[in-house]
Amino acid sequence: MTIGKDDFIRFYATQVQSDDMSLFLGAGISASSGYPTWSKLLEPCAKLLNIEITDSTNLFKLSQYYANQYGISELKKVINNNINILNKRFCCKVLNLLSNKVE
Repeated sequence: MTIGKDDFIRFYATQVQSDDMSLFLGAGISASSGYPTWSKLLEPCAKLLNIEITDSTNLFKLSQYYANQYGISELKKVINNNINILNKRFCCKVLNLLSNKVE
């Protein structure tokens, strides 16, 4: 069964608005697409730990240190919150682009 572009956009928009849609993207998605690097994702953690992230920062150790201090569930929460916020922004951009191309 195929679905028309208008119907797809309506369905997709409804799913995004009700938090029932997420994107699963591979390694081809980069920071230039609006998704954060690991250092950006971990910035809130570093801030709470009074650590400045540089090019030489070991992000694995930073995340482990944060998990040791605040718990693994808090680390997951920080990462998921940042990804979900960006996911919604990205989905909205995609919907806007698609809706502008609908004839």
